Amino acid sequence: MPLYNCHRCGRTYESEVRHRCPDCGLLRKRRTAAGLTFRDWQIIELIQKGKLNKKISWELHLTEGTIKLYINHIFRKTGTSNRTQLAMWALGQRA
Repeated sequence: MPLYNCHRCGRTYESEVRHRCPDCGLLRKRRTAAGLTFRDWQIIELIQKGKLNKKISWELHLTEGTIKLYINHIFRKTGTSNRTQLAMWALGQRA
């Protein structure tokens, strides 16, 4: 069975049919600063660790193309234009 990473709770699960995480009790996406979702924050944290798109996609069980889309959406939401600016922006949000 293929592995999936839940966009709501972040857990990895196996499923023959890709629906929802069986353990996820969240009914709605949580949004935080700048309208970012849990998945957005997962990607930001991996970018802060210096991970490349290929490694991020492997860890989250998504395609590289999907990661690129997420990153572009995150750039737009945060008003940043590159990974370094995004990492610095995220540090400012935690302070």
